[in-house]
Amino acid sequence: MKEVFVDLYKKGLIYRGKRIINWDAISQTALSDDEIEFKEVKDKLYYVKYPFIDSDEFLTIATTRPETMFGDVAVAVNPNDNRYNNLKNKIV
Repeated sequence: MKEVFVDLYKKGLIYRGKRIINWDAISQTALSDDEIEFKEVKDKLYYVKYPFIDSDEFLTIATTRPETMFGDVAVAVNPNDNRYNNLKNKIV
């Protein structure tokens, strides 16, 4: 599988962009940054509490897109940021 990825990259069929891929909920497809017109808008900020398994504690995440929480399968923290050492290897 890795060989296929490298081959596609060398042929210029895939590339590393500035941002992650954008999901278009209406078209039900992924769009590259070249296909997106970015526009700053004022929006609400929602706080979602993810409870830890076997604990009364929770992790609070801030987002402008709370509807995506139903598709969330993981929460990642920066392993080099000591503020999150206590969260490593925990399941929410």
